[in-house]
Amino acid sequence: FSTEAFVTRLNQYEEIVATLSDLGACTAYWGAPEQLGILQKCFARVCDQLDQRGGLDIWLQMRWYPVLVAFYASCVAAVDAKRFDTLCAIFDTPVPASRRNGHKQTLVEALADAIADLSQTDVLKRIPGHERNYTPLSEYLFKFLQPKLDDLLFMGKGYEQAFDSFEVYFALAVADK
Repeated sequence: FSTEAFVTRLNQYEEIVATLSDLGACTAYWGAPEQLGILQKCFARVCDQLDQRGGLDIWLQMRWYPVLVAFYASCVAAVDAKRFDTLCAIFDTPVPASRRNGHKQTLVEALADAIADLSQTDVLKRIPGHERNYTPLSEYLFKFLQPKLDDLLFMGKGYEQAFDSFEVYFALAVADK
């Protein structure tokens, strides 16, 4: 493990999940209520392949990063469009358990666990320019997603409000579980 390898893998994950993030954001923003099942299925299928295998702990924890990128993009788009039915559907997507004794859990629970695991390692402070951030993942995703979501959804100055509101809803949903 090295900082260079970490940043390289981070960038590879972002490239791999770019199309899914864009589609998730557009569906969350403009999709009809009957399309929410498709959005849930996309998240559920991506999570199907995230079972524990051998390897370095940091790489095992990072396997959730592409899901986090798509999740943030979709949820920020839903909040900006005031599509709280979509936000709720994404949060409540059933996924295989990440660490809850094999029981099913929701996407919001699985990602909260993944963020907690990543935050304990301080590896996210290795992202260039985020060494001194108190919440490096949040700060990084804020800057990373802004131009992408603005290009897709023309969010402009409303982006920061939508991002911050989403993170409050995310925290409340985690606290409620």
